[in-house]
Amino acid sequence: MISNPFNAGFILWNGRVSPGNHRPVVSVPEFERVQKLLKRVDNNRPKRRFHRYGGVFRCGSCDLAVTAEFKRKPSGREYTYYHCTRVHRTPPCQEKSVEERVLETQILEFLDGLSISEEVLEWVTDQVSKQHAERNQVQEQEAQRHRRQVASIERQIANLTALSIKDIIDEDEFLKKRSALQLELAAATEKAKAAEETAFVLEPLQFIGKLSVRAKYWYSEADNHQRQKILKTLCWNSRLKGQKALLENKKPFRVLKETEEFFAQLAKRNDVGTQTKRAKAKIRALCAKLEAELSDQDMKETVQSARELCAEFEPQSLQTAH
Repeated sequence: MISNPFNAGFILWNGRVSPGNHRPVVSVPEFERVQKLLKRVDNNRPKRRFHRYGGVFRCGSCDLAVTAEFKRKPSGREYTYYHCTRVHRTPPCQEKSVEERVLETQILEFLDGLSISEEVLEWVTDQVSKQHAERNQVQEQEAQRHRRQVASIERQIANLTALSIKDIIDEDEFLKKRSALQLELAAATEKAKAAEETAFVLEPLQFIGKLSVRAKYWYSEADNHQRQKILKTLCWNSRLKGQKALLENKKPFRVLKETEEFFAQLAKRNDVGTQTKRAKAKIRALCAKLEAELSDQDMKETVQSARELCAEFEPQSLQTAH
């Protein structure tokens, strides 16, 4: 309001200021002085810095948030370091601060240990897809059996109703038998519906897997906001303790890494992947574990975040996901 030239007796129209016929609220010198003061305040206002790991970590000792501080030494060297927010409280937290460049090195090491190869991702996807197809076939057979049962009970109810209409059975017997059949029908319908539902789709695995393969490369290309998002998607309960980043990958990424390690063991033993009973059992167990993790409701947000990262860094990958 105090920046409006109208108050000094002028009219702003189409980007041009012209003298108005109204009575000014302040004099022109007063108005100009206010504008100079406003400009000075704006120039002196410190610009907020966005720290790439702000909001990612908590203190490993007292569980409070970790904050970032920017410093400039007399030599001109600039650096950012992270520390517990309790450092300025009483009693202060004893955890020492860690410089951003040190933290960065630790995070890159973590991403190195997390990543899997494209070959392993293709292998895992193929195995899950095969098991999924087998299970779908069994589910369809089960669904057909329950649908036949539903149709049979519906015929029994129809026949029972016909007997009642013809007075072949009395009303009490009709109501009693119909009630029993209706309970059976409800149970059979529920079982048929459950058997028809697909337990797992491959799309979440493709997004989570792509992030496991490309995390380190995407991270090196990312801006600060994207780096935060990558870490928060990959990890949970991230802590800083003893000047170390304690990063723990979420379960689906953990299972993928475990699968890659098993794959490496098979290759080392020159075992043709799925030939031994023991290898088959292990593969099935890993795939089932992975499906369970990705089907968990708590993973929906992580899968969505992985999908968004795929869209940002490799949008073409969304075209092949199905």
